[in-house]
Amino acid sequence: MAKLLIKFTLSALLLLLAADLRAQNIESEVLEPFAKCMAEGDADGLARYFAEQMETAILDDERYSSRNQALARMKDFFKTYSPKSFRISHISGRQDMKYAVGELNAGGSDFKVTVFVGGKEKHKKIQNLKIENSR
Repeated sequence: MAKLLIKFTLSALLLLLAADLRAQNIESEVLEPFAKCMAEGDADGLARYFAEQMETAILDDERYSSRNQALARMKDFFKTYSPKSFRISHISGRQDMKYAVGELNAGGSDFKVTVFVGGKEKHKKIQNLKIENSR
């Protein structure tokens, strides 16, 4: 009986560890490169992580956009607001989907950036991107 309990406990711990590693993958495979691209104003780099169809809300202009439309919108944003710094201040969510909130200083203004990442098992992409003036 004790051996069965130990096996069960170890199995449960391994499952929890595997779930945590999948969550970390979203952070390392999408959110960390996203943060780097935001800090550098690299719209093309960001687009690698965009879903084929996604929601974008940039300074009160909300749209459902294709990846190419979202790329064009980010290029326009970075032309107007050249990034000085970006950092992710909060990450939350479940193992298969995460959202992050970040702070962008660009073009002499401060912005709050919210991004939602989700999708199929190995194909996590940015589903929603919102950039708004910090208050």
